[in-house]
Amino acid sequence: MNKLFYLLVLVLFFSSCVLKTHTQKNALNQKAYNTAQLIKKNNSNNQAYKWTSLKGKVNIFQTENNTIKFDISIKNKKDSLIWISARALFGIELFRAQITKDSVFLIDRTQNKYFKKPINYVSNLVKYNFSFYDLQKIITNNITILEDEKYDMQINDNRYYLFNKNKTYVLNNECQIEKIKIIQEENSLEVFFQDYREEDSFPAKILIKISGEKNVEASIKYLKIELNKPQKINFKIPDSYEEIL
Repeated sequence: MNKLFYLLVLVLFFSSCVLKTHTQKNALNQKAYNTAQLIKKNNSNNQAYKWTSLKGKVNIFQTENNTIKFDISIKNKKDSLIWISARALFGIELFRAQITKDSVFLIDRTQNKYFKKPINYVSNLVKYNFSFYDLQKIITNNITILEDEKYDMQINDNRYYLFNKNKTYVLNNECQIEKIKIIQEENSLEVFFQDYREEDSFPAKILIKISGEKNVEASIKYLKIELNKPQKINFKIPDSYEEIL
């Protein structure tokens, strides 16, 4: 494995929007919202967490017969840092990463190497723009907040469709986002969240598809979710590791 693979893993889960799948209990004709009401109702469902801790399993689909599988742990401190660890079978750590407002640090355990780059390095590498705060919104499930933009709206098949030139949102009768598709130049991103928890509406399964210069599909299933519980962060680069320039 090389640093490009690890960076793609990071971008897969922190590059843009979210989908939540909810059980459809009522038809839309029970309550019809206009665009402003729909946005307000959706945004009121989001919560801000000072700490978020997630543990789960990742599948990255490269070809029909080639799937990369590993376990992942994510710790997030609001407006401060993101910590990530990926492990193979038997708990062997593959890499550990830490992302701050302006930098990305990655320790490659498989090659005893590390690198540190500015936050925009990953965006430039994969040709998809995002910021540190975009990543945090993904982790805390606040990326579903609809921006104050002009949208056209349609109602079809018991779903609301909001769309403009580059974005399409699909929302259910509870005004919760089920699918978002974003187009940037020749690249497109689709993200689907499923199996959300009843107690906090936090999605436990994410499906991601990136199409364009780099075509990638991936899924992550969270097995443990902790919210607003302080976490210990351990990130130390061994003295013996060689820096990747």
